[in-house]
Amino acid sequence: METNESIQTPEDPSPPVYREAPPSSILKLKYIAIGTLILILGFAGGIYFSRNLTEAQIPQCIKTTPIPSQTITPTTIISPQVISPTEKSDEMVGWKTYVGAGFTFKHPSTYSAQNLADGRVLINNDIMLSSKNSSYKDCKGACPAYEKIETVPSSDGVQITKMNGYQGGIGGNIPQSFIEYEIPTNAEVNTYKYITITLWELPQNIPYPDMVKQYPVDRVPQNIPSEKERELNQILSTFEFINK
Repeated sequence: METNESIQTPEDPSPPVYREAPPSSILKLKYIAIGTLILILGFAGGIYFSRNLTEAQIPQCIKTTPIPSQTITPTTIISPQVISPTEKSDEMVGWKTYVGAGFTFKHPSTYSAQNLADGRVLINNDIMLSSKNSSYKDCKGACPAYEKIETVPSSDGVQITKMNGYQGGIGGNIPQSFIEYEIPTNAEVNTYKYITITLWELPQNIPYPDMVKQYPVDRVPQNIPSEKERELNQILSTFEFINK
C-alpha cells in the first residue's frame, strides 16, 4: 500500500553575505597603521641616536676659564730686597754727601743736588726727593698707576716701600714711568711722616711748555734702564736718618 507522503526537500541555507567596507574606511585604517608604525620607529630611533650623541659629543671634562676680577689691587708683597750700606763698590768712592732736615745721603760727584722752591730736592735732573705727610696709599683721584709694590727692609730695620709704576696723561701730565721708594721718617726729628725718592723716566728740570714739545702727551711710558735703577739703589743704600 503506497502512502502518499509529501517529501520536503530541505532548503539550502543562503550563503553569507560579505559587505565590503567603504574604501574611505580602509584608507583610514591604513593611515592609522602606517602612522603608528612611524611613531614607533621614530621613538626607537630617537632613543638610539640620543644615546650615541651623548656618548660621542658630550665631553667628559669641561674646563672653565675663570673671569678675572675687575677690582684693582695695587699692592703686591713679594720677597724683600735688602739694601745695605755695607754693599758699596769702588764706584761710590768720592761721592758727595747731602744733608737734609733729619737725614743724609750720598750721590755721585758728577750729579747735582738742587733745592727747589717747594722744598723738594732734584738730583741729576731725574731723581726727586720729597717730604710728605701722606702715603701713596692715601692718594685719591688721578693717582699714578702702580705695577709692582714691595716691602724692602733697610739695614737699620726701617720698612721701606718700593713702587714701580707710571704716570698717565691725566691733567696734562707727560706719561712716563718711575721707580719710587717711600721711607717712614723719625717722628721725633722730622716734621714730615714720609720721604720719597723717585727716579723718573724723563728729565724733571725742563719747563712744562718745552717738555710738551719734546714729549707728546700721548706717549707710551718706557721701562727705566736697569743701570739707572742700580744707581738709585746705590744712592738709597747711603740714606740715613741723623740726630736720632
